[in-house]
Amino acid sequence: MPGRTTHALVLCVGVLLLIGGCAKGPAAPTGPKSVAPTPITRLNADALVLARVDFCTLVPAGAIQDAVGGSGSVTKKTWRNGDRAEVGNGVSDVVHEFGCSWSRGGDAASAWIFARSVSPAYAGKVLAKTSHRQGCTASTGPHFGTPSQRQVCRLADGSHRVRDSGLFGDTWLTCQVSGPAGETSASIGKRADAWCVQVANATSTRR
Repeated sequence: MPGRTTHALVLCVGVLLLIGGCAKGPAAPTGPKSVAPTPITRLNADALVLARVDFCTLVPAGAIQDAVGGSGSVTKKTWRNGDRAEVGNGVSDVVHEFGCSWSRGGDAASAWIFARSVSPAYAGKVLAKTSHRQGCTASTGPHFGTPSQRQVCRLADGSHRVRDSGLFGDTWLTCQVSGPAGETSASIGKRADAWCVQVANATSTRR
């Protein structure tokens, strides 16, 4: 499961979910969609309508392999709205999102979507609470939803993680790539760019 620096906040979102239930989102795409590589700076984020569903089977296999640094077997984990899953530091709780992660060696890629609709005001609070983590820096680029944020972290073991989070309409998407110590954050950032574009396109209902 990904490094869950956002999960203290996700648990707060969970309270809203328990009160209000799950809002019905757009209809899900029917299968994986292969798209030509698109620079994240050219992603038409404002036109994307993302489905709030279990999207893990929609992500192309090639995108997964590229995100974790090449071909070979990977370890996959998935979680769904209402599952009890690890939320960090060995602590488990009920999560209110759809997500998945793939890892091989010191490389990993993951993504998750909040199960409930999110307002721009609440999205701003999410970013404000997650932008000042120890070892991390946050910026407003690239344009990955409105609002959106890129977070670059150097973890305790010397590895790096690059995460993009953003609001697409009323759907909150987070995706990230991490690499082992010795690989630069710039290199991991390039993989994260391609990965996040692929995940956004895969979950889009407009095909």
